[in-house]
Amino acid sequence: MEEKTMSMFNHEARQFKFDVLKEISQLAYEGKLTDDSAAAISRKLIPGRKAEFRCCVYKEREILRQRTRLACGKMADEGAAYNPRQIVQVIDAACDGCTIRKIQITDNCRKCMAKACLASCKFDAISMGLHRAQIDYTKCKECGACARSCPYNAIVVTERPCSQHCPVDAIRWDENGIAQIDETKCINCGACQAACPFGAIE
Repeated sequence: MEEKTMSMFNHEARQFKFDVLKEISQLAYEGKLTDDSAAAISRKLIPGRKAEFRCCVYKEREILRQRTRLACGKMADEGAAYNPRQIVQVIDAACDGCTIRKIQITDNCRKCMAKACLASCKFDAISMGLHRAQIDYTKCKECGACARSCPYNAIVVTERPCSQHCPVDAIRWDENGIAQIDETKCINCGACQAACPFGAIE
């Protein structure tokens, strides 16, 4: 990547998006943009065999290939059905599958005598373990009552950035933890796209 363009962005995913759009524009201008361009662009932007951000260079290239397909007006995944009304899309390969558990008990839990978390849970999802409270995630409704009641602030509410910023609650996830957009709710505002730290939403 060129050093002068890297300083334009405070987020590496935005730099990759810029580089992809630049390559597509150049190929389109030259009349060389084809269906095979996505793979060629990903190899050009990520040469060699050493991965910088993901587990391997092949995953990094797949992310760029999918990003290129989206930028060309196609679906990231060749097998996906095209919906012209759905502008915002998830790049499956880029989604890190952030933690799905919204409520978590940290090491700050002292297993205190007040047991405010236990008393506040209306779903019987909290029990006392050997050293701290525990959550039964099959019962937990993620209401946050336990976190609000804990005097030690030992229970944290963490939400996926994409889901947290969606104003219409349109973000779900599959069995592998990969984000999915509920197209019946999504208003294509792009809030999830701006919030995703992995650049997995375009």
